[in-house]
Amino acid sequence: MGRQWHPCSAGSACHRTDDASHRQPARLVAALWKRSRRLHRSQVQTTAGDDGLQRRHHDHSEWTSPSMSHAGRSRLSQPDTLRLLWAYSPTDPSNENQISKHTVRGSKSLNLLDPQVNKSSSLPANLLRKDFLNPSVKVPNDSTTYWCQTFKMPALAKKHHMVKFDVVVQPDSVGIVHHVLAYACYTPMNESYEGLGAPCFVGILPSEIVNCRQTFMTWAIGGEPFYFPDNVGFSIGGPGDPVYFVVETHYDNPQRRNDIVDSSGFAVWYTSELRSQEAGILEAGHTVAPSMLIPPNLASFQISGFCNDECTKQALPPQGITVFGSFLHSHMIARKIRARHYRNGQDVGNLGRDEHYDVHYQQIVTLSTPRTVLPGDAILVECDYDSTNVKRMTYGGLATKDEMCLVFLYHYPKIDLGVCTSAIHPDKPVRLLRGDTAGVSFDYPRPNTTFWVDIVEQVNWTSPLVDGLQALQTSSQLLATCNARNSTPLSSSSLVSGKTAPFPAYVTPLKDNRDPCVTSSAPPAAAVSFVVLLLVGSIRL
Repeated sequence: MGRQWHPCSAGSACHRTDDASHRQPARLVAALWKRSRRLHRSQVQTTAGDDGLQRRHHDHSEWTSPSMSHAGRSRLSQPDTLRLLWAYSPTDPSNENQISKHTVRGSKSLNLLDPQVNKSSSLPANLLRKDFLNPSVKVPNDSTTYWCQTFKMPALAKKHHMVKFDVVVQPDSVGIVHHVLAYACYTPMNESYEGLGAPCFVGILPSEIVNCRQTFMTWAIGGEPFYFPDNVGFSIGGPGDPVYFVVETHYDNPQRRNDIVDSSGFAVWYTSELRSQEAGILEAGHTVAPSMLIPPNLASFQISGFCNDECTKQALPPQGITVFGSFLHSHMIARKIRARHYRNGQDVGNLGRDEHYDVHYQQIVTLSTPRTVLPGDAILVECDYDSTNVKRMTYGGLATKDEMCLVFLYHYPKIDLGVCTSAIHPDKPVRLLRGDTAGVSFDYPRPNTTFWVDIVEQVNWTSPLVDGLQALQTSSQLLATCNARNSTPLSSSSLVSGKTAPFPAYVTPLKDNRDPCVTSSAPPAAAVSFVVLLLVGSIRL
C-alpha cells in the first residue's frame, strides 16, 4: 500500500478535522500550485512572525518536468491524477544566486484542478458532527477482509442535510484500511441489528443488512474530505430517509497480521438549514463478477461496463438528473478510467475521467461543470489495465488482487435507481476457450470463482486468444443490472436486470493514449504524469 497522510501519532485518538496536521501536505500543495501560476517570478514579502517581528521572505517556485513534450505539459490543465515530486530547503538563501541543497523532499498524487480545496468556509455556522466508528474490530489474519458494521442514523426531530463527510483512520490501521463505503438501508430493519458487525459476503449477516446497497459515502486511500455543493445536501432524519446504514471497511492485510484492532469509520457533518437539492448516488460500470478476466503480461487490456439506455429511460425523471461529482474505482493494475456519457448514440462528454489512475489516490472529484443525464441516455465505464508484472489471470472480484471497473456518480435529485451495470455473458469466454484450446475439458455451467480458475489457469494465453477475449468486450451479449436502492430489480424489461442485450454498436472503444516516451517495460509509476516542484526559500502557509 502507498504512503498515506494522516493526522495521528501512535497511541493518540484519531479524529480528522480541517486544521489537523495531516492536512499540511495538501495545504502545502495548494499554496504552491497558486504560486506556480507565476512561473519564474520572484517576490519579496514582509510578514509578521509569531513574536510580532517583521520578516522579509524571498520566495521562488518553478514547475518542471524533464523532457516533457508540449502534449505532456498540456496534461497539467486536465482533470487527471498527477504525481507531484517536491523538494525544498528548510533555510532561506543568503542571496538570489544561492540555491541551498533541497533536503526536504517527497511525492504525492493529486488532482490539481479539483475545486474541493478550502471548502470549509462555505459551511453553515450551526453545523453538527457525529462519528460512526467500528467498535474495536479484531481484523482477521486474512489477506483481504470486508467488514460490515450496522449503525443507526442520528436521532433527529426533523429533516437535516448532511453537507460534508470524511474518513477516520486509526494510526495503526493506515495502509490496512484500503477503502470504506457506507450503504443506506431503505428496507425495514430489525432494531436488534443496530451495532451488529461481521465479515461481509460470507453468509453470516441477515438479509436485511445484505440488501443495504445504496452507496452514499465513499472513501479510498489517498482521498480527502468531501463537501457537497452549496445547493446540495444528503437528506437524513426526514420521512422516507434511511434510519440505518452499513459501513463496509475493506482491510488489506497481505502480511496476514493478527494483531490489528481497528476503530476506523466515517465522520459526518449535518445541518438543519436545508438546501434546495437532495443528493443521490448511482453506481455504474462493470458488474463485480469473476467472469471479468484480464490475462497476464499485457501492457494494455480494456474492460467495459454499460449502463444502458433502457434502464435510464425507465428509472430517471423526465428532467433527468444533474451529476456534480464522480468517484472512479478500480484496483492495483488499472491505469486509466473513463465514464463516458451517450445521448442518441453520440458521445457527449465524460462524467468522470482519469488517464493516469493511481490506486493509492482515490477521491470524489467535483465536476467543473455539472452534467445532465436524461432518460434514454447511456453511460459507458471503460478501464485500461496493465498486467505486465502479473503472472496469473486477474479476475473481477472484491479482493485487492482482483479488479473492478466502477464509477459512483453523485447527483441530484435523489432517485430510486441505485445500480446500473453490465458484464459479458459468462458463457462467452467459456465458448472462446473451448473452441481455441485443445485437451481441456470444461464442466459448464458452474458459475462460481472456482469454476473460472479451473478453466483459465489451464490456458496458454497466446496472442490470438488474448485478441479474442478482448474482442468479446465489445461484441458479446451483456448481462445487465438495473436495481433500485434496496437492491431489487426495477424492471423485467428485455434489456434490464438479468436480461441480455448486445453491446451498443455506436460505442467506439477506449483508445490507448499512452505517452510514446513511456515503454511497456517501465514500472507502473512511470505511466503517471508528474511534475517536479523546486522551492527556494522558507514556506509560510
